[in-house]
Amino acid sequence: MAYFCALIKIINILSILTFLVHSLCHAENPKKNPKRLNDSLNQEYTDEERLLGYFHSRNIVLDSCYNYALYKTVINWLGTNYQFAGESNKGIDCSGFATVLYKEAYGINLSGGSYDIIKQVDTTFKNKNDLKVGDLVFFTIYKKRVSHVGVYIGGNKFAHSSTRAGVIISDLDEPYYLKYYYKSGRFNINQ
Repeated sequence: MAYFCALIKIINILSILTFLVHSLCHAENPKKNPKRLNDSLNQEYTDEERLLGYFHSRNIVLDSCYNYALYKTVINWLGTNYQFAGESNKGIDCSGFATVLYKEAYGINLSGGSYDIIKQVDTTFKNKNDLKVGDLVFFTIYKKRVSHVGVYIGGNKFAHSSTRAGVIISDLDEPYYLKYYYKSGRFNINQ
């Protein structure tokens, strides 16, 4: 397993380097022809290479044995509008987004709102330094009750559906999230 993870890490690094070198060598001026640049990027790179490039450009270092389905699902939902109790690409709330991510990436069904989801996971750790990719992060924004959830994606970042911006990636050290961070949870798949 360690050999496999090391091999994946090397492949990831090579993919990122290839993406960056190609981007620098073949970059066009996007002001002159933005459509052509996007078309060429979409045709020349695999989904995985675009995914790696996207996260690398945002300083999110993917774990050497990263969950491709998790990151691909995050990218597919980025920019989706917020809608309370929504669960579709027309609008989704934070718990709906966490549910979709867990279903598509891990095949695990979560149910209910953030207040219900926290009861379905192991929350025996509170230290953010113990977070692993895929852990749930909970916030007490309203009335000191769990009212928001996101999914940790590494690099101190988490993906979530925000009431103001829809599905986005945020940093746990942003003042707003530092103020309301409550604890994290990990789903025990051995239950």
